[in-house]
Amino acid sequence: MKTATIILFVQITVFSFVLGQQRKVRVPQGYGTLNEIIRNDTLANGQRKDPNTVYILKRGGVYVLSGTILASGFDLNIEAEEGSGPRPFIIMGFLTGATQVEESFKVFNNLKMKSLHITNVNEFNTYIARVISVDGPNARLEFSDCLIDRSGQTFIRLNSGGSKIFMRNCTVSRMGRPSNPDNGRVIDDRGNLIDSLVVENNTWYNVTSRVVRDGGGDINYARFNQNTFVNIGQRFAAIGGINKFYFNNNIVVNPRFYGNSPTSGTVSLEFNLVGESPVINLDYNNIYYTDAVINAWSYISSQQSTPVIRPPFVAPSNEIYINNASGLIEEQLNFINGPDDPSDIIIESELGESTNVPDWDWTSATSELPWDLVADAYHNFGYSSLTNSYSGSSSNEPLGDLRWFNGFEILWNLKELIKDASNLLQELMENDGIIAVNPAAITQLENEISLAQATADNPATNRSQTASAFNDLKQAIQNAKSSLIVTGIETLAENEIHLFPNPSSDYIYINNIDGKLLSVDVLNLDGVVLTSKKLSRGVCVVELLNYTPGVLVFKFILSNKQIVTKKIVKQ
Repeated sequence: MKTATIILFVQITVFSFVLGQQRKVRVPQGYGTLNEIIRNDTLANGQRKDPNTVYILKRGGVYVLSGTILASGFDLNIEAEEGSGPRPFIIMGFLTGATQVEESFKVFNNLKMKSLHITNVNEFNTYIARVISVDGPNARLEFSDCLIDRSGQTFIRLNSGGSKIFMRNCTVSRMGRPSNPDNGRVIDDRGNLIDSLVVENNTWYNVTSRVVRDGGGDINYARFNQNTFVNIGQRFAAIGGINKFYFNNNIVVNPRFYGNSPTSGTVSLEFNLVGESPVINLDYNNIYYTDAVINAWSYISSQQSTPVIRPPFVAPSNEIYINNASGLIEEQLNFINGPDDPSDIIIESELGESTNVPDWDWTSATSELPWDLVADAYHNFGYSSLTNSYSGSSSNEPLGDLRWFNGFEILWNLKELIKDASNLLQELMENDGIIAVNPAAITQLENEISLAQATADNPATNRSQTASAFNDLKQAIQNAKSSLIVTGIETLAENEIHLFPNPSSDYIYINNIDGKLLSVDVLNLDGVVLTSKKLSRGVCVVELLNYTPGVLVFKFILSNKQIVTKKIVKQ
């Protein structure tokens, strides 16, 4: 990363507002802004201002950490602002004159991250060991639509037991460096119990050691569903003791690419069942090694007396679960733009010196500028619809991460959208004036919520039907918001609303000292709702940076149920 692109010090200004029961704090990009706002978001007595706070980061913004973010005694919730554009990019700064930190985030309570792009390598290419350390018991960790790229040791390290981890629609890449293959993990339990581990609709690739490291702690429940795993070095996963284990509809490519010697007993997936009524289900997966990796093993075997052979996927004692599994295939796929095979890493690691082992080959990456990346990963893992894998899942649909295909959604995404739609409907129903504007849009929203809920509740629903319900409900939400345009209700109340500056190229400030303004929708002249905000008492801000120049309509809802619109010019 070029240091010239880093914003060093900025004046920290916090704009906060309340949405439903959540307090949202917008954090400006810059050096140390996220650290300072989280650390100082307290009352005079040291208590947190609001335990139900969400820190909102700017899309396309660069957030340089001035040290480890410590969250002790409170839940931490960080997400990107609504809309499109690159995820907020979080990177550790170079801490001159101080001991370098070991993790970017250290949490003792619950953690939630949404639509963030985090790297654990600073602008001088120094690797930080861990992205997140969990040091408190029974923490709930939720990650959605996040991209985690590069870390020296691991993404999540559990230093305490009882954690519940949920990762959906996320990408994790380049964990560890090939010159040090003993490091490089996605989740490291450090011998602590994991209560639940749900990994769904993710893509994890280029991991030097393993996606899960077992240090002796058991797992009560684990579900890996609809994931794409590519290029895992020492072994795919060391699960350890587990009571309920569901591993379905996944693609696993090169699960132990270093290979085995003929006398090695190392397997790709290590687990043993513990507890009462244990369950293991390995149905519907595509597990294979690429020709390039197999050829690398052959070359090494020709250069030394000890050959390199293909490792077994599971231990002999667990082969019964493979033999009894349905829908297992071994099919090589040509990804649209997959990462380079680790052939050079394999050969140099076996025949050369560890100091000469190359790093991950990133020449095929779609972008080398992380703060500009809009895609779900630096590579594209879509594949041909003519393959067996495309209809190889338990619902006769694609295996692996469904984000790489159009027309498919996981059920969790639909359920989350139903929650959003229901919250919007409740907000609209509480205001009779809004309902009178366009009752047809409200009725459509009610109907689509019911249809979506029926789809979600039907155990026979497949991913295509889920996607159809998802898109219909998403359109109904947009229609309901667009229907709130009012052009004929401007009254004298308009004169009581003060916006400044107008025109503006970046921010509009709203004077709401008396608290009469409840909310504002920003629309373009076509009636499309660009953003919606609840307004708190005081001076509120609306950001315009992501909007194209032209006329925008600000539609306000007042405490007396009146609706007023004003126009501003975005320069």
